[in-house]
Amino acid sequence: DRIAASFTYAGILEKQGQYSATFEAYTLANKLNREAAQAKGIFFHSKRHADKIQQAINFFDDEFLSENNWPNLANKTELPIFVVGMPRSGTTLIEQIISRPPQSAGAGELAAIEELSLQIAPTTKSTHSYPECLRDLSPHTSQLLSQQYLDKLSKNLRGSQRIVDKTWY
Repeated sequence: DRIAASFTYAGILEKQGQYSATFEAYTLANKLNREAAQAKGIFFHSKRHADKIQQAINFFDDEFLSENNWPNLANKTELPIFVVGMPRSGTTLIEQIISRPPQSAGAGELAAIEELSLQIAPTTKSTHSYPECLRDLSPHTSQLLSQQYLDKLSKNLRGSQRIVDKTWY
């Protein structure tokens, strides 16, 4: 695939110290990636993204986290290990280190949590979008959705007891 090849080529140039060529190669790779996403109807808007982040910060305040009975919503499992970070921040290295022992496996960058967040409002029949729809989440629905996530994650088990679910935000 041309996008992956462009990113790989840029990485090779970077390791060779050819920084001007590296910048051009990454620029092309990102352009191809953006065009492919837009062809699928995926558009990035920085203002909308910043607003979404601020909305989450405002929503998940001390009051919300303390007023909810989160332990009763949880699925008691030790299967997932979440690794979250910004791009180029070392999350891949962390995933590789954690996945090294045979008891754990890396699943790469999954979109399962984001997909799950999009299911909450329709499943709870909430009139609010994420994250406000969390106020309508019952223990039963939480168990159902978390089990769907664990089922999806388990497809990557490969005989391991733990799975690294890595994503960037």
